[in-house]
Order: sequence, then structure tokens, then C-alpha cells
Amino acid sequence: MSLIDLDDDVVLKIFSFLQIPEILALRQVMFLARKVTCRRFYLASCLRIVWTDFCISEILTPGYPFPDVSLENLPPHDLEHLVRRAHGLATRWRTNTFNPRMIGSVQMGTGTAPSAVRFLPGYDGRWLLTISKGIWSIATLWRVDARTGLRKACEWSPRRALIDGFAVNRKPGCAYAAVALSLRFQQDDRQVVQLLRLSEEGEDARLEEVLADPLETNFRPTLLDGDILALSDDLTSTIILNWKLGVYATLEQPHEEDSLLTHDNGVLVELARRSILVVRARSIHLFPAPELRPRDKEPLTYRPYASHSFGWVDGVAVQTFRRRGVTAHPLSILIRSECDDPWTTDAHGLDLYTISPNPAAAESDDEGGDYSVTYPTAPYPGSASARLASPTPSAPAQNPATQGATQSPDTELPLAESPPAEPPSSQSPTSPTQTIAPHSAPRIPAVHNYPARPPSPAPFLFPPVHTERFHSSRGALRCTDLVMGPCGTAVWVQPPDYASAGLMFGNDDGRSMQNNVPSLNSHEAMMAGAFEGPLRGEGWEDGDGMKGGMGLPGVEGTPLTRHGRVLLQNPSNDWTSLDYDEVLGRIAFGSSGGYVKVVQL
Repeated sequence: MSLIDLDDDVVLKIFSFLQIPEILALRQVMFLARKVTCRRFYLASCLRIVWTDFCISEILTPGYPFPDVSLENLPPHDLEHLVRRAHGLATRWRTNTFNPRMIGSVQMGTGTAPSAVRFLPGYDGRWLLTISKGIWSIATLWRVDARTGLRKACEWSPRRALIDGFAVNRKPGCAYAAVALSLRFQQDDRQVVQLLRLSEEGEDARLEEVLADPLETNFRPTLLDGDILALSDDLTSTIILNWKLGVYATLEQPHEEDSLLTHDNGVLVELARRSILVVRARSIHLFPAPELRPRDKEPLTYRPYASHSFGWVDGVAVQTFRRRGVTAHPLSILIRSECDDPWTTDAHGLDLYTISPNPAAAESDDEGGDYSVTYPTAPYPGSASARLASPTPSAPAQNPATQGATQSPDTELPLAESPPAEPPSSQSPTSPTQTIAPHSAPRIPAVHNYPARPPSPAPFLFPPVHTERFHSSRGALRCTDLVMGPCGTAVWVQPPDYASAGLMFGNDDGRSMQNNVPSLNSHEAMMAGAFEGPLRGEGWEDGDGMKGGMGLPGVEGTPLTRHGRVLLQNPSNDWTSLDYDEVLGRIAFGSSGGYVKVVQL
């Protein structure tokens, strides 16, 4: 029997024993041979079932980065492209063999240095958003293409205002809102929050305002996830708002009355398993997942389950590390501590802390699964006229635990009891063009409006456990961004080492050593590292070893110190912003010289 006589099922079975590099090499031989048998095998290697099996066995099962898309809806060619890209990226991570390739570079112009760069999730890396400050702030949208590089698509600028804060929508491809911006009008000392959506028409794109009347508030956006918008102040309060439905709740940490350091600005908010993690400049707080209510239903204010402080931090990133076969995933926090002493030797590094799920909380769940925080999507009647306001001080909020408003085993947080039905309006409340009415500035409820205490037990264990550490040099740094992916990889900027720029002995004119002794340590460096997970392979060294344990609860010891991989050097030392897409393996960064660049790992 010859190969041409083999049944199609037998051919597919043969392919199942091959790995992706082997089938690609075999396909190349088949294509060059140009025989009938080879052509049949070549066409069989392009079938959807072949690449679906590869995707499941070699990408999804090990837990490598892959887009959150339906495999059934992908054309065979696109499916093969995504699988090959994911396999190649995972191989480079595991073997620590990177050769970064420049995709595109543009100069925005003098005096318009990008203060932030962000990939828009859900568009397969096609769109990059930059925020720059000239006379006024400008939000610019760039089209990213591996062949043509970076091309400016559109820009949006608030008149007579500066962008004081922003949050990109984490929900992939959300058509309702792509980014939330905090706008500060200096002339009349007014601050508002506006939402922008991305509108695509063929090759053209534009940023459009969503809210006809922006939210009047001095809170800044720290999270945008679908319809959920988190707004934080610089002290103690965070508001969780469904901006489409007009329902909200307030998360407030205890005020440190005896502390001289009252300023604690909000950095980011993470939706976790039946809880919300609020990260501030010098503290983190775990809150229960709140019940969102409209203004006339006495919105609740919640105190945290637990709090912790790392001191002042210079950069922070939070990610849920997802592991196959685990129902309750831990939260990971990567921090770069801020230190005023340039000569200390123990404060220069990136530290990874882990917040483990609480087994007692998992046992209390009816199904014991992994429950993320999701909010009701059914519109609240009359929500188009809802307004943000504080509850009446004389009517203290009730504890959901004592009120009977417990969370069901499904992941949807309940709304308050529905009001009497109203006649349907002419416009659907879920229309993407719907905007909520003008809002008053959020005011923090009085202390006596707190629930007695959050429901127990807490979904996560506090305090965070110090598990890993990456070495870093000490020095001045403009770009303090840290970006982590759910598969355990991270990218950051390492400052030039102070030691390489010291003064020469006997040099009276104060000339720097770096002018006399060239050193790579005198340059900024783009660094990459893999934490414990599917993408850490044999290519990553273990560094200085373990001393005294793994940093487990109750165990004294120093976590393992590892060394990251240098991806790029920057002799100008002028990087200002950074973003990283783990699925695509792309890094975007901006500089004070006005350059924006995108590289492929």
C-alpha cells in the first residue's frame, strides 16, 4: 500500500503525532516535491481540524497566551496563523531567545511627548492609543500594521482642558466605550469624566464622545471594564458605577486620622473573585463585590475586608495568573518600591506578591467555582435619567449580609428591588448611542452609612505573600510603568545604574565616569521576565538561589532573586511610557523626544 492509498482519517491520525515545527517542515517538503501524494498531504495539513487539535493540545492545554476568540468562528487560515504565532512566542519565552523586531516608529512632533501609550484590547493589536500634552492634551489613535508600521488614524482633544487621568476599556472590542478620560478645565477649575468610543468605517476610524453631558466629578477613572467604571479620589474613596444603568456603590477605606500622610491617590482597580481590589499609591484594600443601586434606592458604602501597605511604590501592576486545572486563581501584585536613599542595596528590584484564594470562602460557595465580579446587564427602568449623588445622611445603608441580599452562586450581582414598571421609552436603554443624564459630583457618604461589616469569609487571604523578585539597578527613571500578563510574563524599564555615572577620584571638574568609561549600565534598558508559570522554561536562570524558604506564610526567608532579559537599550534615557500585549508579544513605548515605537518579541 502506498501513501496515496491511505484513508483521510489515517492521514489526520499521523498528523496528530507530529508537533507544529515538524508539520511545517513536512509541508515545505511536500510543496517543493509537487507530487500528487505530496499535494494531498499538503492540503490535509491546512484543514481546520488539524489546527484545532494543535491549538488545544499545544497551546491551550499548556496555558500559553492565546486570544479569547471562538475557534469555530475563525477561518482555517486565521486559526493556523494564531496557533503558529502563539507557538512561536511561547517557544521564545521558554527558551529566553528574543530578537526584538521594530514594527513601526513615528515622531509626534516637538513638544508633544507621549505621556501614555496603550493597546486597545480586542482588535488584535491594530490600534494604539497615545496621550500627549502640548498646550492642551491630545488623544491620538494609531493604526499598527506589521508591514506598513504606524499610521495616524485620528486624534481627539478637549478644548481648553488637560487629560488628568484615563482608563482603557479592558473588555475586548467593546463598541460602547473604548476609554474613559478625566478632563481638568483650568480656567473655571472644573473637572469632568468623558467616555470615548472607537468608530470604524472601512480603513477610517475616529474617536467619538459617548456622554452628551460628562460626569461632573473630581474623581479619576481607575478602571473601565465593559459598562463598569471605577472612579477614585486621592484620599480614601472609590465609586463603582455602571455608567449605562446609573447604578453605583461606594468603597471607602478607613481614614487615618492620626497619620500625616493623608494623600493616597488611586492607581488601579481589579475585579476579582467575588471581590474588588483597590490599589493606591501606598496601600491596597480588598473590598466585597458591591451591590449596585440607583440613587433613590440608597446606594451602599462598603468597608474593606482587609488592607495592606507596601510603603510608597514607584510602579505597580496587578494580574490574575490563570493556571489550568485551578478553579480559584490567585492575584499577583508586582511592585517597584520607591526609595529616597540612592545608596541602599536592598530596595532596588521588582517584587512579586501573591494573594491566595481563601479555602474557607471556596467551601462557602454553593458550587465552589471561580467567580469573577460581573454586574447586571438588564437595564434599570428609568436609568437614562439616573444621577450620581450621595445617599441621604439620615438614612444609613443596611448591611447586605443582614438584609438578605446575599450573592447567588452565579456571578451576577443583584440589583435592588425593581421599581414599578414604566411605559417603554422610544429609545432602547441598551442602545450604544444612549447617554446618561448630567451627573452631580460624587459626594462621599457619612461614616454611619457603612454596612456593619463586609460579608464573611473574605475570598482572599491577607497579607500578600512575597514570592519572587527580579533584580534591578538603582537610578533615576521617568517611565515607571510595569505591565504583567495573565500567563506570568512582565515587561518594565530598568533605570541606568547610578554606580556607572559616579565621579572619578581626583576629578575636580565633576566629570562623570560614564563619559570616560563606556558602560551599558549607564543606559536605560527594556527588560522582560517570566514568573513561575507556563512560559518559564529552562532558558531562565534561577539567579542567586533561595535562602530560607519560599516566602510561604509563617516561613522566614528571602524569595528567589532572578535576572530579567535585556531587550533594548536606550542611550538617550528618555522613555516616558510603556505598554505590553502578552498575547501578541508586542511592546509599545514613547519618549520625551516625541517618538512612539512598537516592537515585536
